[in-house]
Amino acid sequence: GQTVRLGGRVGGQLHQSRGYAQGRTIQAANEKKLQKREDEKPQAVGPVHKINEMITARQIRLVYSGDDGGAGEAAGADKPKSHEVISTMVALRRAREAGLDLVELNSKAVPPVCRLMDYDAFRYEERRKERDTRKMTVQRRRHDDIKELRLSARISSNDLQTKADQTMRFLKVGHKVTMRIEFKGKDGIKPAQRPAGGAILFEEFCHMLGPHRVELEGKMVGPNHMTMTLTQAKEANAVGKKKKKSLASAASVGEDTEVKVVGTPAQFAAAEA
Repeated sequence: GQTVRLGGRVGGQLHQSRGYAQGRTIQAANEKKLQKREDEKPQAVGPVHKINEMITARQIRLVYSGDDGGAGEAAGADKPKSHEVISTMVALRRAREAGLDLVELNSKAVPPVCRLMDYDAFRYEERRKERDTRKMTVQRRRHDDIKELRLSARISSNDLQTKADQTMRFLKVGHKVTMRIEFKGKDGIKPAQRPAGGAILFEEFCHMLGPHRVELEGKMVGPNHMTMTLTQAKEANAVGKKKKKSLASAASVGEDTEVKVVGTPAQFAAAEA
């Protein structure tokens, strides 16, 4: 039961080692913060591809397309060419004459592959596609993310409406929502009556919601919990739109359809006789 005190040289070394470890921890945290700030800085926006005078190859493979100002038709004698190997200076002259940019698309090819295009419009389309891809990724992530809201067995109508409004906010942005009813002994609901009582509460809750779809019906999870999962009502809306479209097309076909009788005058006279 004796307390051993380290003094002198040994105690000083122990305190130094502790101070060194704390200093290293603080330094690592500061380096992590600095790295995060560097990552969050906006990157310099510049051309991703080599364009015009930035292209250093002496010869290139110029690929023609429909938006090159007719350069392919002008280059071909009998029929428009799909591509040709030409001097970079000639390609630059054609780009200036057409009011376009010479863009290097594949620098690893021999010779490099280039196209004549409006580079600003090309970059705008590329950024739009990247933005749409990020948006779809976020939507898929939200769809996989399940939010959970808890209800008590004796929740009031006002609180239940608040939970319904919160659920609709989650559903509108693409989340799935799992509703969980917690049964307690002080609720006064016997264990045998809990499935029926939970079903009534879920039914009342669903009436307070807007458009939605029940992915998993209410079921007991253990003796004290009952859950139900909700998602967006996209599929139902899509089916309804398809039905309306098919009915409208059928009506238009019925209005525009004309009955044509084909035959010669002799055939009509024979039929009347």
